[in-house]
Amino acid sequence: MISKLHLGLIVALFTLTLQAQNADRALIENVVNKYKKATSISYDAHYKIKYFDSDDSDTTTVNGHCKLIRDAKDTIFGGGWIWMDFDGDAEISGYSLYYDLEHLYHIEPNKREITKFEPFKDETGPITGATQGVLKNTFFFKPERLLEYLDNKDNKCTIKEVIVGNKNMVKVSINFPDEEEITNENTTIYINQKTLEVEKITYFAQLLDQHQYNEWNLSNIMFNDVTEESLDKELLAYTSKYPVRDYELPQEEDRAGLIPGTPAPQFGAQLYSNGVKTQLSDYTGKIVVLDFWYVSCHPCAIASPYLTALQQKYKDDVVVIGINPFETNTQDLKKVEGFIKLHKVGYTVAAIEGSVAEDYKVKAYPTLYVIDREGVVQYSETGFTGDLNHVEMLIDAMLKNK
Repeated sequence: MISKLHLGLIVALFTLTLQAQNADRALIENVVNKYKKATSISYDAHYKIKYFDSDDSDTTTVNGHCKLIRDAKDTIFGGGWIWMDFDGDAEISGYSLYYDLEHLYHIEPNKREITKFEPFKDETGPITGATQGVLKNTFFFKPERLLEYLDNKDNKCTIKEVIVGNKNMVKVSINFPDEEEITNENTTIYINQKTLEVEKITYFAQLLDQHQYNEWNLSNIMFNDVTEESLDKELLAYTSKYPVRDYELPQEEDRAGLIPGTPAPQFGAQLYSNGVKTQLSDYTGKIVVLDFWYVSCHPCAIASPYLTALQQKYKDDVVVIGINPFETNTQDLKKVEGFIKLHKVGYTVAAIEGSVAEDYKVKAYPTLYVIDREGVVQYSETGFTGDLNHVEMLIDAMLKNK
């Protein structure tokens, strides 16, 4: 039997634990309330990311300065007005982005020009399609997410006090439940105890034997120091010096691949399955479906089961070959094997030289080609439309003309 003394100790311990949990939640609530009360924020950011398909030493870094103004009217980027200045490096010159809820301006002082995008026409690429765009993702627009993480019973959360440098910080660790493909997904938020400001965020996720890591380090954080008028004034300082041009989509001829009737460029490839070398001419007399892909290409992954079904349907009459110009080294083999296992790839996959993609005018991934039995291009498309019914119809017509 449990003695009264032991029972008292258990109750006391439970009470202390509950009090600590309540204190932890109260601190997070204070952070959320502080962020919600602020109308704007500015900060310097040092961001780095290691992508799923890159080596641990291959890390992309971005340094910049963000100015954000919360505005519920924003339906594009999740929260309001955005101004981001990015430092230049060896590969790109410094530039700025400005979103005023109506237009998105890409400002390039080095080129002395400004490009105006229309976000409501899906012209959001400078933010959504660029690594730099994530500098704004620091909980200011949606601070309530911190509490949502804590309240989600599927998450495992721990909060503890730590010292980072000479600062007393609160470390909030959130472990998310595993999904079919993504495991060990977690995020860690470091909060300055004195200022109640988020100064560091990390994110980690694993995909088979690959992992991705993101890290935001924030400094010089200021609240309520930015207004719509001050951002417009900054824009005016540039527009008074540089011309503004509307963004134009690439012309169809610039995006198109090889036109039907063009002899398919010959190439050599190395099979991932056994290292054997092959070439396009080995498949003369068969219809060939070429799929240009790479491991971390999400649309490529979505298309893969349809390509497997295509190969299974036509068997020996058609050869489906997934050709990859990126994962071409021995150390890349595990990534490719993981992709094949995960997506149950049932067609030939091979590594090629990057020049092959250039010969086939590949501008984006996936890119698909249908080549007839004489080695002539009959069809090409960029991206994945959701099925391959139209490709099957073409193949059926080609097979009837034996």
